[in-house]
Amino acid sequence: MGVSGPPRPYRLLSGRSIILASLLLVATPLVVPVAAATPDPIRLTLAQSRELALQHNLNLAAQREALAAAGYLARAEEGAFEPEFVAQLEKSRTERQNTVEQVLSQGASVFLEDARSASAAVEGIWRLSGARYRLGYNLRETANNLRLQPFDPFREEYQNFLGLTVEQPLLQGRGPAATSARLRVARGEEEIAFQEYRRQLMQVIHQVEVAYWDLYYAKQNLRLRLASRDQAEQLLADNRERVEVGMMSDLEVLQARAGVSLRASQISQAEQLLVEASNRLRTLLADAAGSGRLLEAADSPGEWTAPEDFHALMDTALDAQPAYLAGLRRLEQEGIKVGYARNQRLPRVDLKGSYGYSGLDDNTRDAFRRIERGSFRSWSVGVEVRVPILRNVRRSNDLFAAEAGEREAEVRLRMLEIEIGNVVHSAWQKVLNLQRVQENLAVVVDFNRQLLETEQVRIEEGRSDSRRLLEVEGEMTDARIAHLESIVAHRRAVVELELVTGSLLARRNLEVDRAKDVF
Repeated sequence: MGVSGPPRPYRLLSGRSIILASLLLVATPLVVPVAAATPDPIRLTLAQSRELALQHNLNLAAQREALAAAGYLARAEEGAFEPEFVAQLEKSRTERQNTVEQVLSQGASVFLEDARSASAAVEGIWRLSGARYRLGYNLRETANNLRLQPFDPFREEYQNFLGLTVEQPLLQGRGPAATSARLRVARGEEEIAFQEYRRQLMQVIHQVEVAYWDLYYAKQNLRLRLASRDQAEQLLADNRERVEVGMMSDLEVLQARAGVSLRASQISQAEQLLVEASNRLRTLLADAAGSGRLLEAADSPGEWTAPEDFHALMDTALDAQPAYLAGLRRLEQEGIKVGYARNQRLPRVDLKGSYGYSGLDDNTRDAFRRIERGSFRSWSVGVEVRVPILRNVRRSNDLFAAEAGEREAEVRLRMLEIEIGNVVHSAWQKVLNLQRVQENLAVVVDFNRQLLETEQVRIEEGRSDSRRLLEVEGEMTDARIAHLESIVAHRRAVVELELVTGSLLARRNLEVDRAKDVF
């Protein structure tokens, strides 16, 4: 986390995927001028849909910037331990009337002095102990009317000092728990922002995949409705031939024609459903529908069996769920604040010390040489104590507030754990139940298919009529659509389960490495 410089944009696409997505946008753009009355649909794989959405999603881009800001703030706190160079220049003139005592001692009724001073030092805080240090050099030039003899001229003197000053807290402010509290809290905020970024990333993928499978359902639903209409039209044509040879009454033709009309209305509804599903996915891809070209899902739902062990799912959720990981970090932050508040409640006891060398002469070179020879050394050691004389109201209440915040974070984390457990259990049961629904509906589809075949034989033999055949065919189509819907619902439930357990990114090899992919 010590890398400097601006954050690199988060790259979800490999080089090969970028080329594939670019070819997709160039060869089959989502927004092109209308070239034909019925333009061909744009076929997208699930992976392509995810990549396009992640490239263009504005919420994800905003959250990435929030994460970058949190990272910069954490690095800013590291600057608290960065040594600083301090320099100062000063020029002054003093004119003062002397008292009788001063006249007798200085030999003049007025004191005059011109002075110039310069100083340079390195100051900082030592992270491990909290000690403040200053290593510096001071030089002061003075010229005044003080005389050893009445006839002496103004005397110029150069006084300098080179030394180290250290102030070490012994109770309040001592140790990394106190000195690094703000830095550790800032790093916690960065971790929370990172988990929020992961959550937003999962939400985008979840929305795209749900919209993709809705599009798949809409297309297959239309296909089944078209097939049902084709069978009704074939029945109408057969009935007309039978009427012409006197094998059937005109009523059968009317029944077949009504069946075709009913299925035509169902096709119109299915076409509208397809347009709406296509546009929902377009919205997630940040694309407008100006071309009139529909999107089409190129992939089919695969087989996926939910784990039988609920506890394994919970372990995964507690290890990867962004909300829970952010809650853990908040609890850790509150603990840091409690430790800092306890430290600040202690009395202020500081050990102070200094050591250095001084020099004095009528020129700077000789004055500094006296420092080099170490002729005149100065040192001091002392202790400063600050203790509230009443109840230490401010520090005590700061501690009580921090402890209350920690207890609140513990309760909220416990509530979140219970909530996650219930949500994961519901999503898991939903996947299992939809899997059973899918299996049962497959049996219903097979039964209706055999029933339709039997009814077709019966009508050819003259032992059935068009109404019965259309009813059976309609029931079979409804059963196939219900089975299709259960397949898509199962797939959506799987994505939801991966979302609530936090495993959605890992299962798609999209898990974020903050050090490599974000900064």
